[in-house]
Amino acid sequence: MTTCTKKQEIGPEPSSANDKVFFAQLKKAGDEFAKGDIWQGYNFDKMPMYFIYRDADGTPTRGYVVNPAQVIFGAEKLSDAEGQGLNIYRYDLKMVHANNQLKAGNDFFDFYYNIDGVDYYLQAYDDEQIANDWAITFAVHECFHIFQRADWNPNPGIIFDRENYPLNADLLSYQLLLLKIAEKMPKETDQTKIRGYLEMYVALREEEMKIDPTSAKLVTFMANNQEEREGTARYIEHLIKSRILPNYTTNRPSFSSINLAQLTIQQQVRQAFGFSIWYGTGAAVIYMLANQGVDIEAQIQSNKNVYEVAVDHLNLTDAQKTAALNQAKVEFDWANIQQEAARLMALQ
Repeated sequence: MTTCTKKQEIGPEPSSANDKVFFAQLKKAGDEFAKGDIWQGYNFDKMPMYFIYRDADGTPTRGYVVNPAQVIFGAEKLSDAEGQGLNIYRYDLKMVHANNQLKAGNDFFDFYYNIDGVDYYLQAYDDEQIANDWAITFAVHECFHIFQRADWNPNPGIIFDRENYPLNADLLSYQLLLLKIAEKMPKETDQTKIRGYLEMYVALREEEMKIDPTSAKLVTFMANNQEEREGTARYIEHLIKSRILPNYTTNRPSFSSINLAQLTIQQQVRQAFGFSIWYGTGAAVIYMLANQGVDIEAQIQSNKNVYEVAVDHLNLTDAQKTAALNQAKVEFDWANIQQEAARLMALQ
């Protein structure tokens, strides 16, 4: 007869192969941000996070705390092999509660989830979202918004009114022209050419603001500020993925994600040009500013949006802005752009 003289230690259930892929991406992203050459001050490698894995039925089955701010009762540390070098713990005790909080909101993520009095970034993920790199993209992008909220000076007069953002043929033509410029970044690296495109951007945005029919001046107080908030998040998202994901820049060569051929109803047009466009245009402008030697962290984290930073940097005369606008219309075929704007506005 044998007796057990020592209690056997049982560690957390092994991570899945897909979990390890995700953990490795989180680790690589954190290491890259820690170098400080993507966006100084964004400490993704230290961000407290809680991830909930959902199975094929949408049921939460595993929870993982990354970078816990303090000791958490019931959390079990993963080995370096299981956690891919992350400071990560298996923590299932609150996964159902956390999942319910997500379902009561947008069902994907929450900026703040309380664990023992500390706020954690909360995100659900599944196998498909690991396979298509959605999980790492979302984590990097949304955690950057937490950094913005905590450490940036707010811009005065910010408005968000997607349903009332002005869409008409004239404004849409300028947006399409700006989209053409944004699609050239970050492939374009020539400083002289990039300065020219930055001048076009300033001239285009000024025209948009002039013809904005809304009393709330939504081009000024919504578009400009969305370019800062979402554009910076898209910028760092694109740069980090180009470093840690194989073939990323080949599959997605520009900051913009709008495909005009896929816009077939008016609701899609409004989503694209009353919201989505500023992710790509903002990222492109930030890239251009960085290319021109602007201290983008210091400038944009102040109470200036990217348009204001570009205006101050270039200090263009009215004649220079007119010349830049005319050059943009020639280079990108203004007549064809106006036809495309008319087509999009005619969609039902």
